[in-house]
Amino acid sequence: FFLPRRNAYSLLEVDLANAAKLTGIRAKERSYTYEPIEGTDMLGMLNIVANFEGTYADLIELVNHIDRSKRLLIIDQLQAQPQQGSNMLNVAVRMNAFFRMDGPEAGEEESKLVQVGVTPSVTEAPKPVQTPHPPILIGASSKYAVERVAEYADGWMPIAGSCDLDERLAQLRDAIESEGARTVS
Repeated sequence: FFLPRRNAYSLLEVDLANAAKLTGIRAKERSYTYEPIEGTDMLGMLNIVANFEGTYADLIELVNHIDRSKRLLIIDQLQAQPQQGSNMLNVAVRMNAFFRMDGPEAGEEESKLVQVGVTPSVTEAPKPVQTPHPPILIGASSKYAVERVAEYADGWMPIAGSCDLDERLAQLRDAIESEGARTVS
């Protein structure tokens, strides 16, 4: 689920272009920014702003395609603005993706990434009260999302009516058992 740092941008570019093509929505400009994850030198986060043009049905297909992705893509914000005099929408999607710094070049890559426009003085406040962190909840219903829940999350919030709940619960139980003994609520 974590992208390798070396080709994270190119993998996401291909994924987003394919998603647009498969769903019938027209891809427009995209931008990527890097944010380090405090407390680790091994993980980073890409903030992606992707713009599209299409119908409401195209947008729904795109969101479903992103939800079914094997990558850990989190939709942070979605804005749809109708175009005057047509049934088309201008769509802006802000997403987060996570990557891992691995291999001997990790420190070298880190220094190159800072040049992408990240403000090094960014701080997080207030600090979480919980130790080690607040619970991680994933709200999605695809089979890939359920696998991500089993591997990374502390809880699951299925999307009502988007799947056979009994089937997904069985899949979640199986995935948790294969990951090892832990509890997901």
